[in-house]
Amino acid sequence: MITAGKGGIEMVGGDGDVRKVYPLLCTYVADYPEQCLVTCTKYGTCPKCQRKANDLGLASAGDSRTVLWTLGIMKEAHDTSVANQEATPGQDSNSTQKSKNFPLTDIHDCMTPDILHQCYQGVFKHLLKCVQEIVVLPPTCGVRHFKKGIADFSQVTGTEHKHIACILIASLTGKVDQRGIAYFVKQQTTKDQINIPKFHSLLHYVNPIKWLGTTDNYNTEAFERFHVDMAKEAWDATNKRNHFHQMTQWLSRQEKILSFGFYRNWIDSTSTNQGAQKNDITLKLDVAKLGLKKRQIPNSDQRAATATPASTSNANTKTLLQTNIRIAKHPHETKKSLNAIANSHNAPGFIPALKLYINSLLPKEGQMCQKK
Repeated sequence: MITAGKGGIEMVGGDGDVRKVYPLLCTYVADYPEQCLVTCTKYGTCPKCQRKANDLGLASAGDSRTVLWTLGIMKEAHDTSVANQEATPGQDSNSTQKSKNFPLTDIHDCMTPDILHQCYQGVFKHLLKCVQEIVVLPPTCGVRHFKKGIADFSQVTGTEHKHIACILIASLTGKVDQRGIAYFVKQQTTKDQINIPKFHSLLHYVNPIKWLGTTDNYNTEAFERFHVDMAKEAWDATNKRNHFHQMTQWLSRQEKILSFGFYRNWIDSTSTNQGAQKNDITLKLDVAKLGLKKRQIPNSDQRAATATPASTSNANTKTLLQTNIRIAKHPHETKKSLNAIANSHNAPGFIPALKLYINSLLPKEGQMCQKK
């Protein structure tokens, strides 16, 4: 990616044209431990600013970290180290050195907010501890209604955290100081309780939202879901001994089963299309027979018997114009076979019913006789 970012690479666009693009590293979605590892930041401090661990409870952020500043700190530690190590314990200088080579990139600015661990499972949990009781709000469209409040919840899930967050501000209206919830939390907790990276990270949410958009664009919740499929279920399938090999083998088998399922679906769709072609041919033959009977010229007596008065014809036309049936101008799926329609809508009698409907549209002398 470093070579492509500096020299460019030709890629095919959605319109089929080949263009030379220069990919850049602009976001790095990770949780706090990985952010510290990638940015060579000491655990317990902020990977985006120069605040020390004891100053995270301050109301403002410190000076922004840069790659050059981080490399300077590491060089200073290297020069003053007795053992002449290349990096301080717990840090890896290679990641910062590599990030320096990315064009127009600062790894500290690429770190995005983690609302899952920082907000929902961090600040929000501390806030709920301070709130003894949430006022029960009336039912509202799109918002969960907690009839008995949240005091009886023994364990709050991630989804319930989101639902409570939607009503928290409205529930605390008139219950907290006008200076805001942050002031309320400070009054209910000590400085040591909020002197943690999760609370401090809220100071760095404004700029990433301005640069990268809303936080759902870089939320770690989507990647955390992979832990269930790729790690937890695989771990449960092992005997808890030499688990790595067993987990890898289990995942490989799951992929093979999934591939075989795709293959079976493709075979079923192929056989369905072949059966649909036969039904289409049969329907065309039936319609052709109907057309032949329709083209039979009736005699004068039949014309007189089947003649429709003008008033009746006008009434029927008016009734048809007043119907509320609306058909899309462009079909959602083009060239879909009749058999496929019957299978997808679970309507096995669709083709016979369609034949009867087409037959009913023809004049009586042109209709096919129905077997009783």
